[in-house]
Amino acid sequence: MRQRTNQLIKNKMKKMKCACIIGWILAYSVTDSLNAQEQKVKDLFLWKTEINGHDLYLAGSVHAGKAVNYPLPDKYIEAYKKADVLMMEVEYNFSEIESKILEYLEGDRLTEDLYFRNHLDSATQSKIKFLIGEDKFYKFDVYNGWALNMLLAGQKLKLLGYDHNFAVDKYFMTLAENDHKPVIGLDSVADQITLFKFDVPHPMQIKILERTAGNLKTMAEQEVGIIDAYYDADYEMFDSIMHQIYDLENPQIKQIYDKLFIARNKKWVEAFERITKEGNHTYFVLVGNGHYFGQENLLALLEEKGYKVERIK
Repeated sequence: MRQRTNQLIKNKMKKMKCACIIGWILAYSVTDSLNAQEQKVKDLFLWKTEINGHDLYLAGSVHAGKAVNYPLPDKYIEAYKKADVLMMEVEYNFSEIESKILEYLEGDRLTEDLYFRNHLDSATQSKIKFLIGEDKFYKFDVYNGWALNMLLAGQKLKLLGYDHNFAVDKYFMTLAENDHKPVIGLDSVADQITLFKFDVPHPMQIKILERTAGNLKTMAEQEVGIIDAYYDADYEMFDSIMHQIYDLENPQIKQIYDKLFIARNKKWVEAFERITKEGNHTYFVLVGNGHYFGQENLLALLEEKGYKVERIK
């Protein structure tokens, strides 16, 4: 009986030992798998091409972020350092943009009786002041409504904890200023402003501003996925969300898309060809990431012209 009991104990111990070994193997496999996933090279929104014998590093940008999104992947910084000229969407640095905008807006100044402080309800004014600041509200409400609407569109992600001080374009502009690296703008401030301009009667401008202010959080939630996809280096997700946002079967959206992306992409490719004829430089091109996706994107237009585009990973 004792011998049988001892044998049962031995068998049980063998099973326990076997279970422990299997458990250890499984745990190790899971850990190893997780480590492998962490070490997997992430997608980068970074490409390289050559035009007129000069290298252009083409990088995608988003216009908001968080401290946790930094530092950016090393490959972006390496590409920036290889270039001796930074090429961006806008020709002025961030400290100058507001004064340039105000200079442009003078042509759309309202008479005092039409200032929006006298027409927007208090709830709308509070929302606008929260996002852009009270001083800026009173600075911009003296112009046609599209000016305030433009500021709201640019600041809506603040409602979800994103900050334009952590925008990728601002980050590289600051680097260029510190490095005394020349900056070329593909658009003027006026070019960019006209993308937001609308010409409708004053009562309609009031309604547009009230509707925008009331829907800001929803608008931000629709856009935040594309920001997260960028910082998560999720190429497929970014592409998918771009298609969701810009439903090109809708004629109105197609018209907006053509104005925001296709027309500017074509102009920028022509600028690449013109600028690269003027000097012996390597360029780091930083534009909104959406310009590398969708119909007639920058990469497709370059390839159509016979330029080889290499994706950097």
